[in-house]
Amino acid sequence: MKVKAAPGQANIRKTYLQLPVELPSRLSTIQKACVDATFEANPASCPEGSNIGMAIAHTPVLKSPLMGPAYLVSHGNAAFPDVEFVLQGEGVVIVLDGKTDIKGGITYSRFESLPDAPVETFETVLPAGPHSALTANVPESENFSLCNTTLLMPTEITGQNGAVVKQTTHIALGGCPTSKPTVKIAGVKIMRNALMVTAKVTSAGTLWVSGAGLIKQHRNVKSGTYNVRAPLTRLGARRARHHARTSVRVKLTAGKQAVTQSVTVAL
Repeated sequence: MKVKAAPGQANIRKTYLQLPVELPSRLSTIQKACVDATFEANPASCPEGSNIGMAIAHTPVLKSPLMGPAYLVSHGNAAFPDVEFVLQGEGVVIVLDGKTDIKGGITYSRFESLPDAPVETFETVLPAGPHSALTANVPESENFSLCNTTLLMPTEITGQNGAVVKQTTHIALGGCPTSKPTVKIAGVKIMRNALMVTAKVTSAGTLWVSGAGLIKQHRNVKSGTYNVRAPLTRLGARRARHHARTSVRVKLTAGKQAVTQSVTVAL
């Protein structure tokens, strides 16, 4: 996750995040949280399983970014461990404390006391693996893949000036296969010495129209509906005079992918 502040905006004082129900906290990782006494003595001595990722913050105050690991830390009787970011750079050490709560399988995270300092960007990386902080809550029928889900994260950010921004953040997914483009012939109209072919496409690419007795046509398109005029050849004109049937073919090429559809019409 990456947060970016625009020039002139107030510094962030606190944030509130509600993770999608499809991304619950991983119980086996929570159980490996570092004991707070160990963390306070030396975060680097926390067990490997409590290190769930890292963060990097760019600030105009320093030449180099602040960066460091993220740990799950158990604080006494707290129901769930906090996420502690240990950010360092140019002799500066900042520990950001994120309170964690889990209700109904949904994870809530609150950062309630962020330092009043300008931050251009703050990026959190929580990698997959044996110590991942989150897991996927999707049906087996989806092969436990998130690719067919829409991940929405209610977000609330409060500035040091008291201004509040509430939004629903869309979480983009990487590594999912690109959906195959489609092309469909929506209509064929006989015109004087030509056919007007209406085609619907779902991806940008090159749309081709061809057929027996037609002069092949092509045009660059985006997703949408297009009319392509395909003139008749001499053979096509002769066949049209006898109302013969001919095959009309449309093809969409999008990168390395190509899809086609054909229909037979009477000229």
